Amino acid sequence: MSETIALEIEQDTDIDVVSRIETNSDILELINTQTVLVWLYCGLIYMIAGFGIANTLFTLVMDKKGK
Repeated sequence: MSETIALEIEQDTDIDVVSRIETNSDILELINTQTVLVWLYCGLIYMIAGFGIANTLFTLVMDKKGK
């Protein structure tokens, strides 16, 4: 949306206009990378917690089964 508005202004006024997406492309890319890493870390935390819970349940069942 901002790119089309910047292009329209540039065509109407012959002034060099830069959209906010072009100006902040590095920051936006960094935010996207950070979002991916946060989802990856959350997935790893859930996976490790799941293995811990499964291990505890398995240990409890084996203890009760052995008695």
